Amino acid sequence: MMSDRSIRARAVALVCAAAIGAAPVAAHAAVTDAAALSASLKALNLPADVVTNGDIQTVDSTFGPDMMFSIYLSNCETAHTNCKTVMFEASFTDTSAGIAEMNTFNNDHRFARGVIDVSGEPAIRMDLPASAVSGAEFEGSVTLWRRLMSAFAETIFPS
Repeated sequence: MMSDRSIRARAVALVCAAAIGAAPVAAHAAVTDAAALSASLKALNLPADVVTNGDIQTVDSTFGPDMMFSIYLSNCETAHTNCKTVMFEASFTDTSAGIAEMNTFNNDHRFARGVIDVSGEPAIRMDLPASAVSGAEFEGSVTLWRRLMSAFAETIFPS
């Protein structure tokens, strides 16, 4: 039997999914590999391309032309399967944002962090356990990611 807290969490995730026009993903669907992750994004009407580069496998998607992101799978039992964690990441170009803007974002927001990536560009990252990208929780995770990406963009591209 599900607890009241679990029922509320699922209800919130479904309400968030409805707010972005998403179709619910089957409850308890395991998102432990790129194919499952890609299918879950497509169920939310988002594009999803699986990209393999050596030992690194990502699923690339976008919320629109200026909101591209990648999801990295990690802590996998075998090559790219039974993964335990995922990391959402988006890098931004054409901005002079630096450490001060990263600190501002990090002080104002939870669940994601602003960094300067290896290319010297501002990036946002959000780590999640696979359980947070499974079933009904997936819609809530994507909604949170979209909101954090937008807030990050507002921080590094001030009006």
